[in-house]
Amino acid sequence: MRKICFLILFIFFHHGLVFCNNDPDTSTIIYSWRLTDCNLTEPSFIDTTLDKIHLYNPMLKNSFSNTYLGYIGAPYHSNDFFQLEPMSNFIFKSYFKAYLASPDEINYYNTRKPFTKVDYSTNTVKLMDNENLHIIHTQNVNRDLNVGLDYSVFSNYGQYSDQKIVNQSLTAFSSYKRKRYGYYFNINYNIINRQENGGIVDSSLKHIVTNNLDATVNLESATSKYKNMNVYLNQSIFFDRLLSFADTSNENERNNSISYIVYFERNKRQYEDNDTVFYNKNKSLGNYVDSSFSWSLNNEVQVNFGKVFNVFRWGVSLLNVQNILKYQYSRDSMNVFLRNTYVISGNSLVQTPILNDSLYSWKSKFSYPDHYFKFYLTALPDHKLYWTFKGQYGISGYNHGDISLKLNLKQALDKNNIIFLNASYELTRPSYMLQNFESNRYRWTNNTNDFNQTKYLPTFNQTGYTHASIGYTSVSDKINISINYGIINNIICIDSISPYQYNKPVNVGSLSINKLFVLGKFCSYFKIVYQITSNDTIVRLPKLSGYNSTYFDHTFNFRNTGGQLHVQLGADFYWNSAFFMDGYNPETGLFYHQNEKKSGNYPYVNVFGKFGLKRFLFFIMYEHVNSGFSGLNYFNAYHYPMDTKSLKIGLTWLFYD
Repeated sequence: MRKICFLILFIFFHHGLVFCNNDPDTSTIIYSWRLTDCNLTEPSFIDTTLDKIHLYNPMLKNSFSNTYLGYIGAPYHSNDFFQLEPMSNFIFKSYFKAYLASPDEINYYNTRKPFTKVDYSTNTVKLMDNENLHIIHTQNVNRDLNVGLDYSVFSNYGQYSDQKIVNQSLTAFSSYKRKRYGYYFNINYNIINRQENGGIVDSSLKHIVTNNLDATVNLESATSKYKNMNVYLNQSIFFDRLLSFADTSNENERNNSISYIVYFERNKRQYEDNDTVFYNKNKSLGNYVDSSFSWSLNNEVQVNFGKVFNVFRWGVSLLNVQNILKYQYSRDSMNVFLRNTYVISGNSLVQTPILNDSLYSWKSKFSYPDHYFKFYLTALPDHKLYWTFKGQYGISGYNHGDISLKLNLKQALDKNNIIFLNASYELTRPSYMLQNFESNRYRWTNNTNDFNQTKYLPTFNQTGYTHASIGYTSVSDKINISINYGIINNIICIDSISPYQYNKPVNVGSLSINKLFVLGKFCSYFKIVYQITSNDTIVRLPKLSGYNSTYFDHTFNFRNTGGQLHVQLGADFYWNSAFFMDGYNPETGLFYHQNEKKSGNYPYVNVFGKFGLKRFLFFIMYEHVNSGFSGLNYFNAYHYPMDTKSLKIGLTWLFYD
């Protein structure tokens, strides 16, 4: 992997020398945007600054405090309640959001010159062999048609035994728009191959004498593989007029459209081990293989209306979703026994016994459709009071009766100061996999079979979530403050065995402050999150989390050449108060509540130097520099410690040619 990465980098660097004198200002060369869930566009920005170049782990760019397995590419979830990702229909996907290529994360481009961006980082210890590579290339075929490729790989052998991971993503994307027709297209492949060690046996770390590889781990031959493929195609036909009050006289502003959106997704997770001790559920010798599959096909027809009375836009759509879920698990064993296979497809139940001389396999299949009505209303972007109101209702199917209503308000007081208010109400059926799951050692069926009516009925109630937030942002004062409050009814929790539902309301509140202080050449950026919950047994959060980046910032000017070197020298500091961090179950692939040990109240410090020369950015960082000096309670999840000190180097290079 190391040789391949350096070969790719050499090709790009050699090519880049030809045009290294081009203007580094991307704003005049390339434009980028994303699609919103209302089928509208919002600008996205290509970061060419030094500020976040050293945050090579995608997980840290959205949430600075997380529960995870201690190394890049591993499952994670945020410790900030209001930044938690909702549980996906394919539940394993929820813990890899930052590492997966998906339509809602795709940037589209319009560029006057071919654009390439290369990000690469590695450590200096061959034994750990951590390499991260991200390459994106895009160019316009003509004024209206853009195409591009995006590839990333995270490769890590880990500091502890059986921690190897290879995470790869490949995306092909394209966009096209003329006066009457346009489309957005992307296809994404994601593959995550991981060794599963079950965490270290000694959760105190006191018996690790020489290096982390001396630590005894719970699993030595377990692996998991996750594959995801998704395809998105959004086609629109534009009109001057759809209704008498929805008129667009300017050909360049045709926002009246009829869109047809198709989305297909396929997921597979396979877990394998030959353990007979760690799970303590089956003492038989053998090799256990569990597989979970899901397929979904979305078809949506959307009608979008342009300027209505020159005040707002609005649109409506109908969405049909076809879902298929399948479990397959097998075991090589010397013991001969018979088991039944239950195959559930639609509303029919078929029970079939199977017997094989050496390999025993069982399969369960579930198929369920969903139908939704959706709408949105949004103010025109040039209004000082910008607002969006959108909703969704489950007309029929498994998610019948689901409701989602969201209101977002943003008021510009002046060019530097903004206040915002967000409110939402959601009533949703818990993921099907949280109600039905099967593997060799773990099975739960939170549903009832009504054979007289041939229906498959879930017993988990719908989860209700009411959320409100208010905030203030000042560009001139470099501060952002937000207050969040949420009420959750019928929340789904996960213990060490299975999911369960807590049928009483839980209240959660938080105060978040982001502030940048500048004193001459010195900068100090703070993020502080304070959280409180009415039931810390059900919703487990650190009360206080903090992040600080303090650095010296200076630009050196070279008179003879006219060049500039931008330098930042400083340190990052991470901390959160102690709480019962979740454990992680390798077979189910889920985080779960544990009551054995609190973790936290530990400072994690990185020292860095960052350098920018035109379009070339470089960093060197000594991670966890305080390892061994600040105690041994440096865990990110129960039995999963952070990596100890290591030296990381990385670069970013932009090309326009």
